[in-house]
Amino acid sequence: MNQSDLTFPRLEGTPPQKERPSPLSGVTWDFRDIIIGFFAALIVFFLLGAIIIGGTAAAFDKDSLETSLAEAVTIALLDVVLVGTVLVVISRKGAGLAALGFRVPARGWLRMSGYVALAYLASVGLVNIYGIAIDVFGLEQLEPAQQLEDSFYDHDSVVILTGLAIVFMAPIAEEVFFRGFIYGGLRRYLNLPVAGLISGLLFSFAHGDPGLILPFAAIGLVLAYLYERTGSLLAPIVVHFAFNIISFLVLLLFPELR
Repeated sequence: MNQSDLTFPRLEGTPPQKERPSPLSGVTWDFRDIIIGFFAALIVFFLLGAIIIGGTAAAFDKDSLETSLAEAVTIALLDVVLVGTVLVVISRKGAGLAALGFRVPARGWLRMSGYVALAYLASVGLVNIYGIAIDVFGLEQLEPAQQLEDSFYDHDSVVILTGLAIVFMAPIAEEVFFRGFIYGGLRRYLNLPVAGLISGLLFSFAHGDPGLILPFAAIGLVLAYLYERTGSLLAPIVVHFAFNIISFLVLLLFPELR
């Protein structure tokens, strides 16, 4: 007798259980591909910054409209680079968008909405707890720096372009890169907490601010868990979008909070 002989038949009329899709579904890339993709995107980012921002700042004043526009364009181009790098790497491995998590959640949109709401509240809570801890323990050196200079808000064209890049493009690009690509690849070899923490740390380092390492690494872990729980990359994208748009609008409408 083997194990298959012990399988019991499903009762007549009992609906089959719908399995939650795994972030591992269709993942064909490995550690080597992750390293290549990460450093390729990093190199292109520095090249873009040096050419576009550096060249514009050299020709115009550092706080000029032209330099602010150059920085906004660079942010938008980086989002394109992140997605493009991932698509090139995974296509060479025979994978597609579904392997990155672009699929309908098996347990329905309503249940996914509940997880999204909880993940958003958890993300906001982590940021607030981090801020309180800094004040209580006097760790001002770990306080996040201002992400956008005041000059960004002086020109409508810069605000619009920056808003499009941060609010609409970044949630898709960063979730594709850090959750769909990096976390999905790491998850083949590591358990959820370790893979989520590594992808979260890389996510926090990419923002270039030491003060964001701890809170954004924690948020990255929350988003990885959300991806794992729902089986769809759409869930962390929605949380990321909500977090960015609310933060951006608060800074735009309330200058004293910048």
